[in-house]
Amino acid sequence: MRNFLWTGDPASKKLITKAWHKLCCPKDEGGLSLTKLENINRALLLKLVWRITSHKDHWASFLKAKFQSRSGTLY
Repeated sequence: MRNFLWTGDPASKKLITKAWHKLCCPKDEGGLSLTKLENINRALLLKLVWRITSHKDHWASFLKAKFQSRSGTLY
């Protein structure tokens, strides 16, 4: 994602001219109002945990059996 912003090509690297955390700032503070990748990752992981715990499908049962402890928490 970072390479694409500066070169237009995700495969080619170029020197970074602005820090990533500054690009995530609001536009009025000089950023691009991008969402931090850490927040996106956390949201997607929580969505996956919710789907595993609430669905009765075969894939959810498999993942519960593989990753759920005896106390009921996922790890």
